[in-house]
Amino acid sequence: MSNSLPAPIEELLSSLLKRNTKTNGSPGLEPSELASVREWMAEVVSSVLALEAHCEWLENAFGAKLRFTRSRWDEGALEDDVLQPNPAFPHRERLDRETALDVAEVGVGAIADDELPQLLLNPYALRDLADLIHFTLPDIWLDRLGQAGRKLRDRQVLSA
Repeated sequence: MSNSLPAPIEELLSSLLKRNTKTNGSPGLEPSELASVREWMAEVVSSVLALEAHCEWLENAFGAKLRFTRSRWDEGALEDDVLQPNPAFPHRERLDRETALDVAEVGVGAIADDELPQLLLNPYALRDLADLIHFTLPDIWLDRLGQAGRKLRDRQVLSA
């Protein structure tokens, strides 16, 4: 189910990747980038298609494959079982549980501006947030999840 990123997002990620290298893992964002970054972040954590495209881009950018195990939000998952990050990804820690739950409850505005760049380059944290949102279905995310579901359905209908 290969999916490509929107060109402006691909350009932003390429720029962040360069900044990440120049700053030893502490890239910043320009104030003019914040709104589009927050919008894309919300898309990634609510849409399987956007998450897949974003993670595929990161795999290509870092020349590494992602390894996921069970979600920490899945009932019955053991905390030690759920994350086996590939060290090729410089940003691979999940958000702390409290911040992740805040994002699920109030949206991506719960993420501090200075944390956004690393988060965009962190497929494990993004997948973790997406899992949380998809497992718990918070009211604030229902419209976005519905839109994402319709896009996925339409894509499957067109490819059938």
